[in-house]
Amino acid sequence: PDLLASFGCQLTVFRGQEKEFASMEDVKNETRKTIDNIISMTKSNKEIGVIIGPHGEYITIVDEMGNILSNDDISAILCISYLKFKNEKIINIPVTSSMILDEIAYSYGGKVIRISSKIRSPENIDDIFLNNTAGRYPYLEKDYDPMITFLIILEFLALENITLYELKKKLPKSDIVRISIPCTVDEKAAIMRYLTINTDTSSKVEMIDGVRIIKDKAWVLILPDASQPLLHLYAESKDIKLRDQILEEYSLKIKKFKISS
Repeated sequence: PDLLASFGCQLTVFRGQEKEFASMEDVKNETRKTIDNIISMTKSNKEIGVIIGPHGEYITIVDEMGNILSNDDISAILCISYLKFKNEKIINIPVTSSMILDEIAYSYGGKVIRISSKIRSPENIDDIFLNNTAGRYPYLEKDYDPMITFLIILEFLALENITLYELKKKLPKSDIVRISIPCTVDEKAAIMRYLTINTDTSSKVEMIDGVRIIKDKAWVLILPDASQPLLHLYAESKDIKLRDQILEEYSLKIKKFKISS
């Protein structure tokens, strides 16, 4: 609260009580109740709502009309802020991120570099919040220090003289869908090899994390789960029909391979 007050924010603070031996179900119910309370208050008072984790390790942001910002919303706002006001040219995002971030970067003369979602500390970078030749890492900044991320968003709203609700409405909408397919550890490796070798030559293939295939203005990412016996499939396109087609195509390929192997 003191930090936000020093930035000129007028605060109404709710102090949540953590139960020492709360069950996972209790935590979920309490979190849901807290979110509902914040949403109700933001809509009533036309204020921004923020829920901060017990040790500041996560943050949920709610606009003035009670809409919760997604991770892509937050990344998009940070990208615009860096490209427009910080003269950044390179934005690093995980392979699972929406292509709307590519469009935003391009519109401001920048570019997106897709990197592994497993990276938690980029090489040769002492402080990810400082300018450096490797560009910015919006998703890591949110994980490292959610409060600084929130302050950057407040700064951007002030510079643009816009409400968070109005800004969220202007952001391009992401249409990423995700499904999971059960498979064994041995099947994971075999499927990855199969897809790498048997992908249409007209498609572009990237192997940063798993296998990402770009085809006909749509993309699908097949990403093995690090610990569970699952393959996660992400797909996106501005054309919902194309998105669903590429997702179904590679889902069937995987299922047929599993049956035949």
